[in-house]
Amino acid sequence: MSEAVNGVLKGARRLPIVPLVEITLNRSAQYFLQRTARANRMVMDNQQWADYAFRLFEARQAEAIHHIVQKFDYNQQSASVITLSTTGQASRHFGMNASNFIPQYFSTRAYKKTYLGRFEPVYGEEYWDPVHFELVHNPTKRTRRGPGRDVTTRIRNEK
Repeated sequence: MSEAVNGVLKGARRLPIVPLVEITLNRSAQYFLQRTARANRMVMDNQQWADYAFRLFEARQAEAIHHIVQKFDYNQQSASVITLSTTGQASRHFGMNASNFIPQYFSTRAYKKTYLGRFEPVYGEEYWDPVHFELVHNPTKRTRRGPGRDVTTRIRNEK
């Protein structure tokens, strides 16, 4: 979700504050609704994994066609290393389920859970939780010291 908000803010640079807030709210709500609809579609299609993981799995499976799985004997003390996709040929050859190797956060259930619920924007100050510290605005912190480059307080790395 944070990447979505980051993308929204990137598209709204150099705008006055009111349109910036409106664009951020509208785009975030649209993003939330689109992802909710996508999650519902994946559930209705009985899709096991999210779209990203499914595309990645299909790409790896296409690569796995060219991989070879060979058995070797430990007693012979010789083995050849052959590239193989864990979820591709090896899973088919040994009768394993490929979904055992895909993390649960790529599942459709986890994706739907991310966008479950309602999109609730933050309302006016009267709805905010009380703050237990004093907010101080110091405009001198933002002004330039003078002509030229600002002095940095960064500590340089040792050479």
